[in-house]
Amino acid sequence: MIYLQKKEVISTKRKLLSFVSIFSLVGALFTGSSFAEEKDIGDHKLKEGFVVVKKNQEVKDLNVLYKEAKKNSKAKKLEQVDPNTGEKLSFEEYETSQLLQVAENDQGDKIETYAVTKLAVESDTSKSDSGWDTTLGVKAASTIYLDKYYDSRGALYYDLISSNGTWSVYDSQYSLSNRKVTYGATGYSPFCSASGQNAVKYPTSDSFSYSAPSTWCASTGPVGVTMDVKITRGSSSWNFSFSNNMYST
Repeated sequence: MIYLQKKEVISTKRKLLSFVSIFSLVGALFTGSSFAEEKDIGDHKLKEGFVVVKKNQEVKDLNVLYKEAKKNSKAKKLEQVDPNTGEKLSFEEYETSQLLQVAENDQGDKIETYAVTKLAVESDTSKSDSGWDTTLGVKAASTIYLDKYYDSRGALYYDLISSNGTWSVYDSQYSLSNRKVTYGATGYSPFCSASGQNAVKYPTSDSFSYSAPSTWCASTGPVGVTMDVKITRGSSSWNFSFSNNMYST
């Protein structure tokens, strides 16, 4: 298996793209079916000594991913209640994944790159035949990029590279405020102290893209991103928080 020293972990920071995940909640006008600042696996070089033995074309169209997620995963029900009015706001979350790339070295070590996509839509607007673009109400998407690799004992570690996401509102009754994004890594790490590996941002628009510092190292997790937003409709409001995390078990 691969044994990564701290320097090797840091050096992989922008060299492997892994795990795309889409999820979270809410926002202003969403003008397309994929992220404008989406990264591409071809932009990242492999760790020295590794060669690509398998590569799959990544699907980035949210309509396609949403269809696959609804077909292959069971919806996770999420519900928020306004403590003052008692009004409920319900969401359904779906997930799908893609194997993007497999790389190996002469010692038989292997690195796999995945895309894991999560999507959240307001429940009462999500019809069985709805596509992502035709689903109304409130919805959101978030992507995290991670490196997945093993040490010599076979223990799995994740290294956060970056995160991006968007909130979407398709109903003029809703408004959004108090946007907050928290991303980082915790858990055990043999490479460095994982404490303090987190950052908090307050985006002023309904989309964001943040990269993890190159000094962060791999850990057992959780590693990922949490998106918080306040949703207001009439006299009711909800503080909605979704976390998109990966961790070793």
